Amino acid sequence: PWTNIFNADYSYMNKRLADIYNISVNTDNNTFVKVDYPDEKRSGILAHGSYLSAFFDGKSIPLTKDIRRGINFYEKILCKSMPLPPPDVDIDLDPAADLEGCRIDKRKQSTTNPNGTCFQCHQHFDRIGMGFERFNNLGEYREVQEDDNKCSTIQDFYLDGATKFSTMPAFADAVSKNSNVQRCLALKMKSYAYGSDVSTAYVKPIFLEMDKFKTSMNFQDLIVDIVTNDQFAKREGRDEN
Repeated sequence: PWTNIFNADYSYMNKRLADIYNISVNTDNNTFVKVDYPDEKRSGILAHGSYLSAFFDGKSIPLTKDIRRGINFYEKILCKSMPLPPPDVDIDLDPAADLEGCRIDKRKQSTTNPNGTCFQCHQHFDRIGMGFERFNNLGEYREVQEDDNKCSTIQDFYLDGATKFSTMPAFADAVSKNSNVQRCLALKMKSYAYGSDVSTAYVKPIFLEMDKFKTSMNFQDLIVDIVTNDQFAKREGRDEN
């Protein structure tokens, strides 16, 4: 099922990648093999270096962009939108960029104050992103800051702002079963099939039409539901002018 994207307890890696994941494998740098994760540190694509390193600006491996990770999850995996920040806010300003002290605590203090101007938006995605703080910018697992072992990087994962998960597999399993995630997948697949963006306003009706997919959660049934829908068969061609 497509849910393996999130909750697979294995991955494919060569020796170079396995070294980053701190996993022993019997292969070389050119050959990828299937490897079972030996513990609960990782699960599915959200723990892949390809996802975790996507927000790396090339400046500091330890200094992660957990807020950007949270925003990406909120917008791209949950298909939720948020307003633009006020024009006088520097979105590139990181309250923990001075690399002194416990960075996760500094970010919490600056963005999770209910009386602060940043809270209205940050309440939706900060907790999501901070759960990924256990991975550095290359996707390497860590339990403390590299420059200060008194500062823990282990934070609970949050999906809906209230329910928390202490391990990556538990969080990933909840993600795969979340109705917003399922609807988001349906929206993105329909956009891909149509060759154009589909408004998020259509997420719910799209999902309600997908009887096979809702029952089986099988990716093939999602495609069948899309191409057998009247909207797909009767869609208008693009105006080449």
